Amino acid sequence: MVGFAPALAERPDARAAAVCADYPNQKAAQQAHDTIDADHDGIYCEDLPCPCLKPGSGTQAPPSSNPPSGSGPALFKGRCKRGRLPDYRCTPGAVFRNVTADDLCAPGYSKRVRNVSELLKRRVYFAYGIRRHRPYAYEIDHLVSLELGGNNSHGNLWPEKEPGARDKDKLENRLHADVCDGSITLRRAQAEIKHWTNFRAAATSIKTKARIVRPFSATGRSRLRTKTRRGLCFTGSLATVRRDAWRCFVGNGIVDPCFSSSHVSGVVLCPRAAWKHTGIRLELRQPLPRAHGRRPSIKLQPWGLQLVDGRHCGMVTGGTEAIGGKRANFACTGNDWLWGFPNRSTQPWTIFNAAAGATVLSARAPIRRAWM
Repeated sequence: MVGFAPALAERPDARAAAVCADYPNQKAAQQAHDTIDADHDGIYCEDLPCPCLKPGSGTQAPPSSNPPSGSGPALFKGRCKRGRLPDYRCTPGAVFRNVTADDLCAPGYSKRVRNVSELLKRRVYFAYGIRRHRPYAYEIDHLVSLELGGNNSHGNLWPEKEPGARDKDKLENRLHADVCDGSITLRRAQAEIKHWTNFRAAATSIKTKARIVRPFSATGRSRLRTKTRRGLCFTGSLATVRRDAWRCFVGNGIVDPCFSSSHVSGVVLCPRAAWKHTGIRLELRQPLPRAHGRRPSIKLQPWGLQLVDGRHCGMVTGGTEAIGGKRANFACTGNDWLWGFPNRSTQPWTIFNAAAGATVLSARAPIRRAWM
């Protein structure tokens, strides 16, 4: 038996809408001006995404965007592409502007903010070319879930197809728990859930690639594009235990690691980062300290990492904090930190990931590349 997407027999005028979620953006809500203006400032639905209007800058209601009534094929070519994933042109994901982790971690938050009218559901179905469907074939879902700060606007809703919805639900629950215990930032959780299949696939299909950083060629030539400076190396590197790696002064700053070559004396090369091909050619004012450490090997701990989400993270040799005996070893783009060292017992390798100031480590980030 074919079940219907919510009945389309009635065609209420667009101005009959009574909740902000009935409008795709603030401009449309301001033009209709038929919702509740909670703070009485004349601006309607301030949490909806722009385009926006101020009071008095346009109050004529736009043409009705209600789905038409009448019969027709159950599925048709809508303005949004229907499929296993949302059409990101129609459903880019939208969040409440001022929501914080404290807000959404409070008991009952999602229930309090959930507000999707039947009219809006019909509009979403129709945009995706669905007049009716078999029971449980689709459900209107928030791309960024309410528990991760998503809002109820048209731009955050799509007809999610079964099966597969449960996989996204499980990830939403895990990300919500990670946000609430401080293991991940709210912004990152929102970005991850928007493209949840990318993160899930990457974490299961990638094998971590490890490589040894070799700034010098076998004949002692530089592989880096460098600027020449003068300085000295005063001890072995704290970033890696390689015996050809050093901790050096360049002016009043410390550079670590810098690498020496048995084919060149009086010079070390200091990569800008493990994954960069630029750096400093340091002409030494005094000989290197005594040899130390171990031969270069991929068995050593890395001093640079790239995660499957593309972020790069570099070893920090100064003072940092620790959680449960695991030091904040790697600083990443986005103010996140990696704690301890990689777990190499599975592919891909993983490492604890949490924002600065976290108190508990639970989330592990999969690693795409490691540099030793």
